[in-house]
Amino acid sequence: MDDSGIWVETSEDVRVTHNLVEDNTNGFEVSNSDDVDLSYNVARNNALIGLSTPPGCG
Repeated sequence: MDDSGIWVETSEDVRVTHNLVEDNTNGFEVSNSDDVDLSYNVARNNALIGLSTPPGCG
């Protein structure tokens, strides 16, 4: 099992679209990034929630 299917860190203006992430600890992980577009993705059979963000984000 991988840690995160897709991990975006310390980035700006990122598009993550049309992906399938499965059988990971986290489906998607985003940290220390601005203007991230996560759309039209599927997360399934991951150990934790589909999207992981640091506390205070959102």
